[in-house]
This record gives sequence, structure tokens and C-alpha cells, in this order.
Amino acid sequence: MAEPRPILTAAEMRAAEQKAIAGGIAVETLMERAGAAVAEAAWRIAGTAETLIVCGPGNNGGDGYVAARLLKARGVPVRLAASAPASAAAARWAASLWDGPIETLPSARAAPLIVDALFGTGLSRGLDAETAQALSRLCKSAHRRIAVICRAAWRPTMARCSARFRATTSPSRWVRSSRRIGCYPRPIAVEMWR
Repeated sequence: MAEPRPILTAAEMRAAEQKAIAGGIAVETLMERAGAAVAEAAWRIAGTAETLIVCGPGNNGGDGYVAARLLKARGVPVRLAASAPASAAAARWAASLWDGPIETLPSARAAPLIVDALFGTGLSRGLDAETAQALSRLCKSAHRRIAVICRAAWRPTMARCSARFRATTSPSRWVRSSRRIGCYPRPIAVEMWR
């Protein structure tokens, strides 16, 4: 049986990420690893099903841009929608590597798989009404939904923005990357709903 993994709080996850960066690992390297883990989870869950990845302006959104690029390279019909332009430096880097169109979140069309890479451990407020409404609409139409978020931060984040997942059922299982904890301190647990 596999050794249990430690569960980190959002603050501990941010501290681990900062320690990795201080140790010489580039934010872009961490983001590339996170995006690869998200892309792999999406591939395992939905194969070549049409996928919509919704990205926020920060590093969680950057993870989404990387995942979109890697899924597209695998032949998955993937679309990307953004709530705002990438603003964090590493997220801008990841967005610059995406060669497809970027839809606005309110006008995004639904897909069988939606990957929510809007906000991560840094979210300290609820979603604005327009974002919450758009995400709810997209989630209601999807067959599968993945949220890219630190597992330990999931409950407090859900309390702050419960409208974000109003259309979803309870989480059915965790899809984990073996790189999530330890040498891979990006806030990247992948939560899936059926």
C-alpha cells in the first residue's frame, strides 16, 4: 500500500513553493510541472474529449495555459477562456506559449470537460458575480469538471466562493500527481466531479 502523503495548508503550500524558488527552481519550471500534471489528469479522465480550460490572471491560470498547450500537442481539441489577461510574470510567460485563441470567460462555450484554473491558494475573496455566473453555467453543461487547487485550501476557498461550484455535486475522488507534494510544491491537487 502506498505511503500516505502529508496534507499541507494553503500557507504551508505557499511556503514550500517559496522554499523551492529560493532553492533555485524557477517559477516557470514549477508551472510547467503543474500544467503537465493537470494535462495528464485531464487526459486520463477524458481522453480526447473536447476540453475547455478557464484561466485566471495568476499562477493558477498559468498552470492552465501550460495544460492547454500540452493537451493540444496530444491532439485534444482544447479551448481556453480567461477571466482576465495573465498578470503574474510566470503566467504571462505560459500564456505567451499558447498559440490558440483565448475566449472571454462570459462568452465561452461549454465543453464536455472543463478545467478550472481560475484561482489557487491566493484567493482571499469571493468571485465577482459575472465570473461566478459564467463558471456555474459552464460547469452545469460539462460532463466532467476538474478544479486545479491545493487540496488543503479547497474547503476554505469553497467557503469564500461557494457560488463557484453551485452546479456541481460533492467531489467523488482525488486525482493526484505523484509530483504534487515534496519536490513539487506547486498548489496542484486536481479535484474531479462527475
